[in-house]
Amino acid sequence: SAASLEAFANELPAVAESVLKTGCQHDKIKVFAQLMNELEESKASLKSKLILAKWTLSGIPFEKGVSPFQDVSALIDIRNALMHIKGSDVVGFEDDQPTFKQPRWFDLLRTKKLIAAISPNYEDGTGSWTEAIRNFPCARWACDTVALTVRQIVVGLPVDEPWPTIRKAYEDRFVP
Repeated sequence: SAASLEAFANELPAVAESVLKTGCQHDKIKVFAQLMNELEESKASLKSKLILAKWTLSGIPFEKGVSPFQDVSALIDIRNALMHIKGSDVVGFEDDQPTFKQPRWFDLLRTKKLIAAISPNYEDGTGSWTEAIRNFPCARWACDTVALTVRQIVVGLPVDEPWPTIRKAYEDRFVP
């Protein structure tokens, strides 16, 4: 899900540039394409790209303390934790089982009841967080979070042609 969101964040500026080359004159879209390309060149984070895309296209920023931004932020952190997992996440052993440092987003998933009860050690935090997130509800949450985030961004696309067609294509593909 996070990879799909990153692909969207990288694809939409390219779509905007293509449309601008056809003669479309939207200052908002020009600025969007320029800023997103600048963020890409400077290796900005996916969160930064999403924040800028939402604000540039709609004029309304994400509300950081609520969903979907809180969820998408956690999803990106989960993706980063999985892709860059370190042995230092094991903090000890208890009854011949490794104990793991729980990431800061773990409590958000627990609150949303998205963590699988995989072992007796899970509840006291000694189980593996990578095992705890491998379940259908967590996967569904990840997909729904991406869909909602994409829809909140594309709603800011212009209303004249060809933007409604482009917007509908994204909305149809990212249905929560």
